[in-house]
Amino acid sequence: MLKKYTISIVLSIMTILIFIFSFNHCGFISEKKQAKHLKSLAKLHGLVRFFHPSHENTTINWNKHLIYSIKEIRKVKSQTGLKQSFEQLFSPVAPSMALLWEGKQPPVLPEIEETEKKELYTWAHTNGVDLSEDVKFTRSRRSGYVTRNVSSAYQMLQQSVKKGQHYVLKLNLKISAPDSTFLGKGLIQINGHKHEYEFIPHDWKTIELSGTFEKDANETFVIFRLIPNKVINILLDDIELYISPDKQQWTPSSIYNHNFEIQDSIPKGWELHSGSYSIFASGFIDSTNYALELKQQKNNWRFSHPYYGEVTTQSISEDINCWIPLALYGNIDSTFTASSSYSLEQLQAKIYPIILRELKREDQNVQIANVILIWNVFQHFCPDLKDKKAWELELDKALLAILENQKPIQDIYDEMLFATGSPMNFLDNKILELEKGYIPISFQKLDDNNIYTVYSDDDQVLVGDQLLSIDGISIDKIINKNSQNIAGSAAWKKVHTEFSLSRDDINTSKTFTFLRENKEVDIELTYSIPTPFLLSNIRPSFEEKEKGVYYLNLSTMTIGEFNHHLSKLKKAKAIIFDLRGGFNVKPNKLLQHLTKDSFDYPAYRFADIHYPDNERDSIVQQNFKPVMAEAPYLPAQKIFLVDNYSKRFCELLIRLVRKYELGIVIGQKTNGLSGIKKTVKLLGNYELSWSDLKELNYENREVNDGHKPDILVKSDLKRIKEEGDIILSEALKYLKGKKILSSKDLAQ
Repeated sequence: MLKKYTISIVLSIMTILIFIFSFNHCGFISEKKQAKHLKSLAKLHGLVRFFHPSHENTTINWNKHLIYSIKEIRKVKSQTGLKQSFEQLFSPVAPSMALLWEGKQPPVLPEIEETEKKELYTWAHTNGVDLSEDVKFTRSRRSGYVTRNVSSAYQMLQQSVKKGQHYVLKLNLKISAPDSTFLGKGLIQINGHKHEYEFIPHDWKTIELSGTFEKDANETFVIFRLIPNKVINILLDDIELYISPDKQQWTPSSIYNHNFEIQDSIPKGWELHSGSYSIFASGFIDSTNYALELKQQKNNWRFSHPYYGEVTTQSISEDINCWIPLALYGNIDSTFTASSSYSLEQLQAKIYPIILRELKREDQNVQIANVILIWNVFQHFCPDLKDKKAWELELDKALLAILENQKPIQDIYDEMLFATGSPMNFLDNKILELEKGYIPISFQKLDDNNIYTVYSDDDQVLVGDQLLSIDGISIDKIINKNSQNIAGSAAWKKVHTEFSLSRDDINTSKTFTFLRENKEVDIELTYSIPTPFLLSNIRPSFEEKEKGVYYLNLSTMTIGEFNHHLSKLKKAKAIIFDLRGGFNVKPNKLLQHLTKDSFDYPAYRFADIHYPDNERDSIVQQNFKPVMAEAPYLPAQKIFLVDNYSKRFCELLIRLVRKYELGIVIGQKTNGLSGIKKTVKLLGNYELSWSDLKELNYENREVNDGHKPDILVKSDLKRIKEEGDIILSEALKYLKGKKILSSKDLAQ
């Protein structure tokens, strides 16, 4: 009996072991292996989607492709299977791509016959990247660089010629280029006869070209063309054409500089990329000469782009490399690429049933897709992200955390974005926002580092109540948790943590413990208000504080209100502009009334992306459009109110205020959140906000911190309880202590 029982136990154990072995080796794929393969997918997805310039690339729905790819790659068990799956998924949209085992030599791009060269296609990501389905009208686009003659300067003469007649073209020529060793090429064409000319920089000199007409013509054309591959400036003058039947008697034909016109040779339907070389003619005064000027240059904000033959080879796995060309020749219908052994139509049919709007944020594959998209945005399009190894580790960590269900997905997203080091980088979800509620109370961390109620629309809570805990959790622990994954300035962290205390899941109730007159008071509050409770929203949009002294809350005032009150503001003694909540009025609509001339904004910088991993990208500097004066001019004395909630354009306005001495700034240090927000849509109703744009001051130095006011208003609890809005109160006190001129005196 005992023997049979022992045998039964042994057989059971063997059965279990066999099941475990079969499960591990036949079906189960560990989370770590899945994360490793998905990391490879993340790298390949970014390289092909954003940098492979094939025509097929623009025909696929990339977000559907990503979801489908994640499902397929999670089934892969080996490196061989991974490479094969990648080829099936990506070669139909990137026929020129090559996936290579480590150590294998990459292919060589084929030579393209000169007659086949139509246009050079490459990806251009200007001032950001776009993840929308239609890339034709977004910041990200596959654009063509015309590789043949972009345009020509030509003149038609009412001069008939006969076959066999001779001609001589004489002209004075001056050539300049940024590089003294420059050697460019061009054509000077008389009817069908072409004269190649090497454009070597030199001062004025006379050249003479001669030839014989090969056929009869009713007119004579003189054309100057440049081969568009270098920046060059050419001056031509004293252009004379002589025609003779026998080289004995020469008849001159008049050629006037101002009669030259531009001939555009770009085929209809092609997009001329702004980085292409362009040529144009214009009048130019050089000493006493009115010369024809031919310029060949790039647009001043597009400096470089890949040329045919430029490739990138990236490691996407420990033994698999991805090789892709960054530029391909093609025409309006297709690019000249190798054909894929896998069908694009079959791939499109497989991803077609995926309905993106029905995907749920709780879906693990959606979460993985968002991590992959976030990682690629910063990997390729954020020049400030210098530590690529650390960023790759963030990808590893995020993928494994999702697969192992280590923590809530929002924490995973927040930790990733915190690693980028910028407070401009965060996620929004409109559906999640509908699930949040607010209490009608504003909290503020005052100078003693305690949290106090500074405004309350709930009778139970009084201004000056010190917040100690929420549901028994100390306020210090709550603040530490809320600020854990918040990057940026101290002012920005302070604002974020203060705001988070008034926000939670809608209609939930919590017990707030306050210290009031040395006694603890417990009050139950419900997050029932569906919209954020902000002090800027409860302040009046327009108010006459004293006779001739007007207050404007720019965060709530509409352009209609502003225009309605212009007649009053024109006669005002003083105007207080409140910048403590942003702008509702377009800033230029306001600023145009604060000058008699114009305002120039400081510059900003952004990246012009053509290469993976931000390699060799152009950092471009530009200025906002100047603000031009518009009647009526507002001569009143001006005060600008700021605090920790003043950010972005409010801070830009403060720089302008100080540059042009428009008025005085009163309040507290601004937020320091500079830059222009860009957004890209992710899956599951998420929207990624980020910025690679750097704002500059008027000395062209980057702005990395908030602005201090001219008059600092300290956060004093006693004053808040007595005066309420202490910053506005300080402004009114300043005006009382200063002689306010009448509107008539100000106008003078």
